Amino acid sequence: MLAFKPQKHLASHVDTLWVTNGPLETRATFEYYPVPTSDVLIILDERTCEIFHCSAATTRGTVTASAGKAYFALRLRPGMGADLFGTWETRRTDATTSLDRLFGIPSDSLGQMLLEAATPRRQADLLFSTLQNQRPGSAGLAHGQLAGRIIETTGGGIPVANVARELGISPRQMERQVRLFTGLTPKGLARSVRLQHCFERLHHGGFANLASLAQDLGYMDQPHFIRDFKSMTGKTPGQYLAGTRMAAHVTDVAVPAPDRPLFQF
Repeated sequence: MLAFKPQKHLASHVDTLWVTNGPLETRATFEYYPVPTSDVLIILDERTCEIFHCSAATTRGTVTASAGKAYFALRLRPGMGADLFGTWETRRTDATTSLDRLFGIPSDSLGQMLLEAATPRRQADLLFSTLQNQRPGSAGLAHGQLAGRIIETTGGGIPVANVARELGISPRQMERQVRLFTGLTPKGLARSVRLQHCFERLHHGGFANLASLAQDLGYMDQPHFIRDFKSMTGKTPGQYLAGTRMAAHVTDVAVPAPDRPLFQF
């Protein structure tokens, strides 16, 4: 899959868009791990366009992608899916909801637009531009969304009490808000964010050994880091790296290079 980063005006809400380079030639299996965000999945062929909202995941598993279909996976930032789908949807976890439209566009119309766009770059531009028309976040962010932003920015390493203090609300208020916008507790959100941050560091490299990586990520020691990683992924960090292929990054000259590496979802 090819990975596209949004332009600056969408970066507060969108992390990454993954796009297959046309329909898959053969069936493929993808692993997924706990993730603290909403994903939008679009499955397209010449006859149908299926759209799904996937809420934050607390478990790991696999999904199978069929041959002859193109796939688009839009990953939002923690808590930001509520601006598009409402908190009735984002307060749930491990749920997949079929949608008959996306960004106000019926699924069949969106499918035709994506088919006409033809190339992954044009398809990505189309999805980003239609999302921008929704003007996500234009009314300001709620405490649950701000908490998600702080936790994400710090790589999940900030104590939950410090987040509440920074927002000027009680820990109980923050927990209600975070659950409303992500479906997760603040600690669960931080743990999932730290796992994603760990994926990025593993792919990017730049650390001397696992002990130094564990320290950078805020773990007490290497064994604690490996136990936590394995409890969420079923693998040690080494096993994960050996079996994971990164999505290729597509550079857009109009957008500054991302300050962090991409990782397979």
